[in-house]
Amino acid sequence: FWLCFWAHIGMLQRDVDFSRIQAVSGAAAQHSIILLTSEFTSSIDSARLDAKKPLSEQFDSDKILARPYATNWQDSTTGTQCREMEEDVHAALGQQGDSAAMTMAKITGSSAHERFSGPQAKKVFQKEHSTWEKTAHISLLSSFLTTMLCADGKVRGPDESDASGMNLWDLSESGGRQWNEALLKSVVGGDEGEAKRLREMLGPVEQDPRVSAGTIGGWFQERYGFRKGESRGIFSFTWV
Repeated sequence: FWLCFWAHIGMLQRDVDFSRIQAVSGAAAQHSIILLTSEFTSSIDSARLDAKKPLSEQFDSDKILARPYATNWQDSTTGTQCREMEEDVHAALGQQGDSAAMTMAKITGSSAHERFSGPQAKKVFQKEHSTWEKTAHISLLSSFLTTMLCADGKVRGPDESDASGMNLWDLSESGGRQWNEALLKSVVGGDEGEAKRLREMLGPVEQDPRVSAGTIGGWFQERYGFRKGESRGIFSFTWV
């Protein structure tokens, strides 16, 4: 998918003067996650990339991807994980008279959905534990594109609109707009250490859409002619 994206940029190059572009943003699926290893960050650092070569020749997918493919936003096999997460958060934070689904909705904005990142991550933890152990970063397709365009060796987290569609982000008045601890623990079977690691995997969430995620990466500047400078900002890709 993302290699096709860069190929499309190459086709645009014939008709577009990239030096005139002041900022870049876009849209991509929020309900698919890509699991990245610790080697990913060094691989996407423009300081180590050769602008004369396409990215496809410089990435070793077996080393940078903990899982060879993203989760499918149409996947409906995580019903069990949805119910478990609702029951766990209800046991920790539920109010008398509310159902488990209502507790989840009050905290995250919706009851648990099969395609959402929380249940999908929980399924990976339960069913693909060796994959989980290799994972250092969990990226949405949308935030992954933001990361790729910045190309500076840092993984960008999702913006708040996408984070709120994961069944992990606390939108409640008392929750403080942050990753919900009870839900993080639910994903990893109650393990506090793994819940802390999961928080780090997900990364920080930008709550202000006016804030740039970074500047266009050096690889893109050299290969496609984007101008250098802080004004050439990358703003978070978000859901379609």
